[in-house]
Amino acid sequence: MKLSAWLAWFSLVAACDFGDNQSRLGQPDSGRPDSGATGQDGSVIHPTDAAIDSPPVMACTLVPQSGCSGATPACDVNDDGSTSCRAVTSQGTSNSHCMTETACKDGYTCTGDMATARAWCARFCTQDTDCLGIGSRCLIDLENNNGDPLDVTVCTNACDPVTQSGCPTSMGCLPFHAATGDYTDCFYGGAKALGQTCAADSECATGLVCAGPATGATCKKNCIVGAASTCPTGQTCVGYTDAINIGANTYGACN
Repeated sequence: MKLSAWLAWFSLVAACDFGDNQSRLGQPDSGRPDSGATGQDGSVIHPTDAAIDSPPVMACTLVPQSGCSGATPACDVNDDGSTSCRAVTSQGTSNSHCMTETACKDGYTCTGDMATARAWCARFCTQDTDCLGIGSRCLIDLENNNGDPLDVTVCTNACDPVTQSGCPTSMGCLPFHAATGDYTDCFYGGAKALGQTCAADSECATGLVCAGPATGATCKKNCIVGAASTCPTGQTCVGYTDAINIGANTYGACN
């Protein structure tokens, strides 16, 4: 099984007091569904197992897409790191679920657990400029189920943490801080509701973030600093200790 490991997580250590800012606690440690395979936090599966024992055969090119045509117009990566041409039965993109590999359009691959309908299409990339939309970056490195790197990267999702748009059905959007540039991505949420104590984003319901002091973090609503309308009446949007700036917005959590 091919899985994608989210290699670009940056956990922000919580402070005892945060003044005008708040600490963002653990990024979702299972935000991208886990098949049970050993892998980095956020691992997700892609069907079929294969160990990488020899240099892969590159029958076509992933970025830019080339070498495929006719009934099999899409170049996709196999679980041994090789590439091959496949059919396209649906024009799925980054906000689309996929039940089969062919449900993603050319330039995309189906990542996630197809057996439980928790898979989605991800865009191949070699650099950030290959990704589409504000907040999307080239950060997700693919591995197979044995933990072998495939030397293939896909984009995070360009989505809106406040309106919770731009993600596949049932997945939520969060903003993330990274030294090389902040970004957004989608994940499956946990069981904890707004206001409940938490230790990581993955514990909070879809679309909520775990933020606050180390001894009192709770699931909160995402918001835009300086935009009062993005928080409920009586609450203020407080930015993080490590500011998250994406596009024209600085993101925080409602307090």
